[in-house]
Amino acid sequence: MMKLIAHVVPLVLMLGGCDLVPENSARLAQTDVDEIVMADPVDFVREDWPSGTYDVEKAEIEGDVLHLRVSYSGCGEHDFELVAWNYFMESHPVQAYALLAHEREACEALFERDLEFDLTPLKRAYQDSYGMSGTIILGIRDHGETFVTVHYEFKI
Repeated sequence: MMKLIAHVVPLVLMLGGCDLVPENSARLAQTDVDEIVMADPVDFVREDWPSGTYDVEKAEIEGDVLHLRVSYSGCGEHDFELVAWNYFMESHPVQAYALLAHEREACEALFERDLEFDLTPLKRAYQDSYGMSGTIILGIRDHGETFVTVHYEFKI
């Protein structure tokens, strides 16, 4: 019996210090969903929104939520805002542009991060203008360059 205890106790102590859940799974499950910012298209001033460099690695829409994976350089994680500023361009389907605003930092570290944005305010603005279900081609762009386009489809 003592032999068994001598083997089990160290094993329990070793396993007790281990995290059996992958380190990033809890963080990904707890991702906060931010709302898209609806800037006034008439009074929009691009310079009012910080512009750091980034790359969109992945973009997809699930329901009313835009999921982005971005890589960027900087000194650590920081806040991002998705700002719709040019909506709606008359085409079929209607187009809208948004920019991903965040502070530029003078560090050389590279980070990758998952972001989620609730597009419901964009849908409401569309329904206020057109009064129906629809599709919006949402282009995420900055300084005239479109990084990615996604199709946002919704019903009333």
